[in-house]
Amino acid sequence: MNKQELIKLIESIETPEEKVESFFRDYRDYRIDSRRIAMKHLVSTWGHLPLLKITKHMYQ
Repeated sequence: MNKQELIKLIESIETPEEKVESFFRDYRDYRIDSRRIAMKHLVSTWGHLPLLKITKHMYQ
């Protein structure tokens, strides 16, 4: 390996901080999506119109 290949290899390795940040970013996106699905299911199952009016602006 020459020097440039080593530099590229070192730059391509993720640091632990980057792994943690990407994990929490993915987890946050998953939680937001699952909350929307759960709320839509709750509203459609119960047919609760006041709840739909309250949460409609939150999950659009």
